[in-house]
Amino acid sequence: MRFHRRFHPPKVISFDLDDTLYDNVPIIKRTEERTHSLITERVPETREWDIEHWRQRRLDLMRRDDALADNMTALRRATLLQGFRELEIDDADTVTDEIMDAFLAFRSDFSVSEEVHDLLDQLASRYSLVAVSNGNADVKRVGIGHYFKLALQPTHDLRGKPNTDMFEYVKQAMNCAPEAILHVGDSPQSDVFGAQRAGMQSVWLTSGLGRSHQLRVLPTVTIDDLQELSALLL
Repeated sequence: MRFHRRFHPPKVISFDLDDTLYDNVPIIKRTEERTHSLITERVPETREWDIEHWRQRRLDLMRRDDALADNMTALRRATLLQGFRELEIDDADTVTDEIMDAFLAFRSDFSVSEEVHDLLDQLASRYSLVAVSNGNADVKRVGIGHYFKLALQPTHDLRGKPNTDMFEYVKQAMNCAPEAILHVGDSPQSDVFGAQRAGMQSVWLTSGLGRSHQLRVLPTVTIDDLQELSALLL
């Protein structure tokens, strides 16, 4: 555990989800495989389009539309709809909705470790916990929703991190000064920089996907394992 800024005991702890509370890489891989099978079954015209083809389409859309870059649900939906319309699929909107519903169910078909359950349970007994994620895992389906007072994802009205929209929403909803909120996440950009912009403290978890050269600002604290939060907060 390394301290980079003065640490103030928080009242609210905000958690990123993907690659912070669990390893999201195998989860999203499995989800994309299941979704791709459904797409080719439901829309045979796409059978020549493999998972990498759909991924490239998403990247192309992200480059053209900044609003989609931090809203993964909207991005995936827009990618599907664009592809189906390009192929002139009847009822493209309806088919897109059907596949997105399945994707979101597949997406949350996993569980977190007992160690994470224990940590969240202990923290929830002493602090107000909230979840702030750019992804689309459903905390209730995953079985961790009861730990959180609030769970936020990007919407048409709330831009994703590192924009401060969701962080500002947390401050208002929890009626809490920004310096009394500690955000925990693995992304130097979305989590550390986003929290800093909102005036919050941050914990950077190095075991996720982020790397030190991506840091634009220093976090309040750096940890290498999520369980180090016990020593910091309990």
